[in-house]
Formats: sequence, C-alpha cells, structure tokens
Amino acid sequence: MYFFAGFIGLSLQQSDSKNGFEPDYLDSDAKKEHKNIFQVLVGTIAIFLIMCSAITKYSEVIYLNIPTALGGSKLEVATLFIGDKKIDAEVIQETSNWFLIINRSSGNIEKIKSSDINKIVYQKEKLP
Repeated sequence: MYFFAGFIGLSLQQSDSKNGFEPDYLDSDAKKEHKNIFQVLVGTIAIFLIMCSAITKYSEVIYLNIPTALGGSKLEVATLFIGDKKIDAEVIQETSNWFLIINRSSGNIEKIKSSDINKIVYQKEKLP
C-alpha cells in the first residue's frame, strides 16, 4: 500500500517535458518555493490518511485474529473446571503457571493458577 502511495506521489510530481506538460497545482505565476510547500503539505496529508486507513484495517481485520500468546488480542472462549466448579470464561493469557481470564458470569478479570485447573474445554464459538 505504501509503495503504491509513494509511486502515485512521484508520478504526480513528475513533469512531462516531451509533451509540454508541467503540473500546476497552484496559480501559474506562483513561486517555486510555494509550489514545493504545497506539494509537501498535500503529500503529508495523503500519507497521513493512508497510514490511518492501513492502521484501522489492521486493527479491525488482522489484529483480532492473532492469538494472545503471539501478541494479538484474540480471546479464546473456554470452560474451566476447577475442583467441582465450572467457570465459563474468555482466556486472555495462559502460561505454564497461570491463566488470566474474564469470568463470563461476573465480568471480572481473574488470575488462576494452572495447577488449580483440572480440565479446560475450548469452545469454537462465543458463549451466550
């Protein structure tokens, strides 16, 4: 995406002396330095908008599908069995020593020792 944006920017800046085309974004009597400032300003705004749209699409589409263990934000829906208790939760982070979960019934974020958990059943879809 950045390559195409840069390529379009370069092509807009180029003049075609063979065909007598020279881009005039401002008045034809404008000073050269004003034309350069205009190009820098418009280019900066265009790059900013392209970066914002790329970041937005990344956060909406890609980041949500990366597992938390790999640095993403995908929460895994699971049922944890602790003793004779059953907890419906969304797993935020899991390590060999502990689990960080969102308890679905209370809405609280809880940290549970891995050694306390008897069994974990991961769900394919979100619980109601």
